[in-house]
Amino acid sequence: MAGRLLSRHLRPLNVSIGSVRRVTISHIRHATYDAARRELVVSEKADDSRGLGNTEEEPVRRGSETQENSLWRRFPSAPGVEQRRPRKARQDGGKRKSDLYQQQGSGYPSQPHDGQHKPINTPQDVHHFLQLAERSLAGPAEATALLKSSMEAIESLPRKEQRARAASVRASLVLHWILGTDSKQWDWIVDRNLADPLCWHLEPEEKSQAAQDWIRIWNTDGSLRDGATMKPKAAGLRSKFKSTTFDWPAQLIAALARAKLYWSKDGTADDALKFVLDRSKYAPNLLWRDYASTAVTKALTRDDAKPCNPILFEELVEFDRGRCYKINSDETYSIYLDSAVLKLFHPTKADAKPMLAICRSKQSLEVMLEYKENRRLLFARQVLRAAYLLRLQGDQHNARYLRDVSVRLHEGPWAMRATLYESWKRDPKLERLHEESPFTDAVWRDIMEDAHD
Repeated sequence: MAGRLLSRHLRPLNVSIGSVRRVTISHIRHATYDAARRELVVSEKADDSRGLGNTEEEPVRRGSETQENSLWRRFPSAPGVEQRRPRKARQDGGKRKSDLYQQQGSGYPSQPHDGQHKPINTPQDVHHFLQLAERSLAGPAEATALLKSSMEAIESLPRKEQRARAASVRASLVLHWILGTDSKQWDWIVDRNLADPLCWHLEPEEKSQAAQDWIRIWNTDGSLRDGATMKPKAAGLRSKFKSTTFDWPAQLIAALARAKLYWSKDGTADDALKFVLDRSKYAPNLLWRDYASTAVTKALTRDDAKPCNPILFEELVEFDRGRCYKINSDETYSIYLDSAVLKLFHPTKADAKPMLAICRSKQSLEVMLEYKENRRLLFARQVLRAAYLLRLQGDQHNARYLRDVSVRLHEGPWAMRATLYESWKRDPKLERLHEESPFTDAVWRDIMEDAHD
């Protein structure tokens, strides 16, 4: 059923991936892998009269030998899901299922078999992976291992060589393969471990649009989600949608955002920002509000991040307010903590006032003091950056207060204040503030050396 529904959407995917002719889900599921030509060979099987693609299973002949369609994988189902097509009855049916789990390695870690996971053998390349998958000897775990090993190897190359090498991997063939799997199990197949290296390779191959079209189709056609199983979400995930939305589209969108950050030609986050902001047009209730936005925010809140487009940055700040929890200040208005942190890293107008308002609130400060140590360390550094900005503007009183708050949260950042000062001094986003600041380097050295200035 999912294949019949998906087939009417395949045209934009074919264009994105680069098919030379129209390929339906029916074609994909009746395709074989030609090792000599090193490519997928789709069948000439015609679509049904309605143009939706026939999803009936049919043997593929090779000479005198008949084999089952190899690209329609028989993965073990997620818990509570029946197989899409029942297997032929066998006396050792239970053993067959157990054997299949063994073949898939750890592709479905949530599926118990004998308590052991077979070590994953990394395929040599995408073509080798497809050959193994054709014989049901490879699955999501092997695809993940292949793309991760390729990613690690390419990252060690000189930057100017990486794009061409990543494109030559042809990860779009892995995307073709995923499209041929059971859509009911995509939430179990496509996790972050697979999505990150897949999208990292798709971006330089200029095939990432296919992944975007795939997500758009999934989210605009509710019939595709009928009967699909949802993987449990992390308990601490901040989203009211966590119990009602699928995880894999959000993971894929976040992976695409991270890929655009890595492959940015000018070193800025502009492409990733445009991508994240555009996604709100067709996916308003996805977990990417946490995943993708968080990925871009982390990149923007680095001291060495290049200044991005100010207009796009401000759009993200406003957009981000919709996914962050509120902290009530003493001034009786709501301030969003993540937005306050973002404003410390504005590309041209870094602003410490929102962070100061939060830290002036006794209630919000108590909340921050109850964070786990690693989070307190992170916010202590951000609060100290806010203090630095206030000093640049001549507001010594509030700067000292934020310095004290930073030390209360965690002593680590203040202990390394000299290093942080040098980092902030080189931050291109603060260039204008440094030019206008009344403080000389000598004054700053005195401040950095005296813990009780």
